[in-house]
Amino acid sequence: KQWYQRRVRVMFHPYTAGTEDTDRELLPDFHDVSVYPRKELPFFLVFTAGLCLFTLSLALMTHFYPVFMGELARIALEYFATPFSVIAEHLQALLPQQIWNLLTRT
Repeated sequence: KQWYQRRVRVMFHPYTAGTEDTDRELLPDFHDVSVYPRKELPFFLVFTAGLCLFTLSLALMTHFYPVFMGELARIALEYFATPFSVIAEHLQALLPQQIWNLLTRT
């Protein structure tokens, strides 16, 4: 235990009592060298928290209002599928019928 105490004393020199007060008086509130720097969260933490909150709100809305959320999902799917159906219609008009049947055959 004595070895540890000696080693800590060598590695970490204590500041004088007035150092923090002096730093607070001389430096701005959130300076890079100040005693209390501003903490910023990394982007992935903020993004993950937002994604979790969005998923939670969707789950709660689906639980309490299942019919409304079903209709909302149907409308959203139709909205996002519209460009693909328009492209498929244009391709069907451009390609000969035999090639279209070969491409869409299951």
